[in-house]
Amino acid sequence: MAYTPGVTYPCLEIEKNPKDAYKYSAKGNLVAVISNGTAVLGLGDIGTLAGKPVMEGKGLLFKVFANVDVFDTEFDEKEQANI
Repeated sequence: MAYTPGVTYPCLEIEKNPKDAYKYSAKGNLVAVISNGTAVLGLGDIGTLAGKPVMEGKGLLFKVFANVDVFDTEFDEKEQANI
């Protein structure tokens, strides 16, 4: 368990002015790379865990070439409607 009392200040500032979310969080420079592992380039349907290194590699390219932070996430679901 962790307790972060210092986080209260930015939360209250964002509550007063929602645009401050860009100032106090990673919101302005964070994108998601999302995959269900069914169409991994060059590998096909290899599943979510096997595809994770590819998603992490894409994130690294975003960071190195565009200085964009990436959060990769994989969904173990093949039906797009359920994602």
